[in-house]
Amino acid sequence: MIYPVIIRNSPPELQHIFDTKVKPEIARILAEYNVPFSLSRLDDWRENSRDSPRHTILIETNDENTVNWQAASRYVLSIFNQALPPQFAGQTQVEIQNKHRMYSDVSRVLPNDPLLLHDMRSIRPDVSKIVHTRMVGMSSIAYHLRAPLGSTLDETLWKPTIVVFCYPGTSCDFKTAEAEILQVLEKVTSRIYVEFLPGQVHLSQPNELPIYLSGLSENPQNGSSIGVKGNSKEAGSLGGWLLLNMPQEKQAIPCVLTCYHDVRSTDNATSIYTDMNGVVRGDPRGQVEVEYPAAYDSHHTMRRLERIYKDSPGDISNDQTYQALLSRLQSPSIGNVIFASGHRRTAKDTRLDWALVSSPKTFTANKPTPGDAIQPPFELPYNEAYTQNADSKVKQLAQLRLGGWVTKRGRSTGYTTGEVNHMHREVQWPSGETTFEIEILSYTANFAAPGDSGSFVTNVRGELVGMVSAIDHRAGQFNVTFVTPIDVIQDDVKRMTGGFLSLG
Repeated sequence: MIYPVIIRNSPPELQHIFDTKVKPEIARILAEYNVPFSLSRLDDWRENSRDSPRHTILIETNDENTVNWQAASRYVLSIFNQALPPQFAGQTQVEIQNKHRMYSDVSRVLPNDPLLLHDMRSIRPDVSKIVHTRMVGMSSIAYHLRAPLGSTLDETLWKPTIVVFCYPGTSCDFKTAEAEILQVLEKVTSRIYVEFLPGQVHLSQPNELPIYLSGLSENPQNGSSIGVKGNSKEAGSLGGWLLLNMPQEKQAIPCVLTCYHDVRSTDNATSIYTDMNGVVRGDPRGQVEVEYPAAYDSHHTMRRLERIYKDSPGDISNDQTYQALLSRLQSPSIGNVIFASGHRRTAKDTRLDWALVSSPKTFTANKPTPGDAIQPPFELPYNEAYTQNADSKVKQLAQLRLGGWVTKRGRSTGYTTGEVNHMHREVQWPSGETTFEIEILSYTANFAAPGDSGSFVTNVRGELVGMVSAIDHRAGQFNVTFVTPIDVIQDDVKRMTGGFLSLG
């Protein structure tokens, strides 16, 4: 399988077979093959959320002599397969790992080093030309600092690196591309490295696993689960609330702002049209009804609750999550899309992906991340005081600052923090179009994951600076997040509507 993989718990019935019939045999087998180990466990591994899982026994070791690993893993796998019921048709595998010897570099943002940034920007056109010529499987080109996981405090280990991402499974002329890029790097003073990795940028809403809606509030909040009425397979994040001021009409429309792809019509003909032309008033195409919470998540939560109370004593009607969900499902609609960008790009080749949902009944103040909600592995800004708390409100729209510390609350990953990179990522989308996107990186965990698209991004002062739009979930150890600046959205809203956005 191509790393990194998505890891989830295996079904309880398989876990029981592993615990009772396989795990007791592993120590004996590994001792027989002279492979010391520290851990063995069973999980479901996927290359992406749409794949069928591979039920994987992971064995961790500090052993560096790999001679007997393959034979030992085959023996363990045979024991596992023999223990499975005859009707079992899933895929199984065994993996032995020495994590101390595995490649595990992580990315962080480039420093505010004028010479380094000048050198990287000067070579970018040549690097792009080489990659597009030599690497047909290229998906994006990034400019990061790279270092082994766990060495983040040692600044000497961080290397300025051109990272070329290729679609997983594609074959490219890596050797020639690397040689030609290295020739280009000889023209600059800074020492810059080159790395090739599997990677594919996704709008942050592929068919990821649903979430359990614990602590569901009566009214939606920043980062709440939302979806399109009639779509029970996808979910996104509610960004927050803004007024769409229409001076010519002398009115201000209370709206929810989120990503267009989160509230895209499920009708194929309609979505093809709105992808190109957006959604406008006076044309019903794309003016879909939006629900809180997304049916994808509410159905999952209800099924899970029913399973819990089927096997346990108690009355499901007394469960707080059940009561809250039942109440919401009586009237899940929060409004209809009135304007949206579709899938277009700006004059500066940045992707546009926003939608406004008329939602006066839910309109409320936006809240930045409270300081006490930022927990390890995420970090507070190291050079500025962060004073936002549970009573704070977003009071201003501001420019997204390259190199700045930011935070967000999303449907999938909740409260997270990261930093804005100093250089844009060149992205080649599956459609073939190329854009240049602003990245947010965290070298300790994922800033965002599938389902977080639409989340508002705020800065150290609690100002709204952008919205999560996409991720690269194969960008090394942790996802890289793409953000659309709020001023870019504001400019396009003015162009499409004749109005402008403001906080209520």
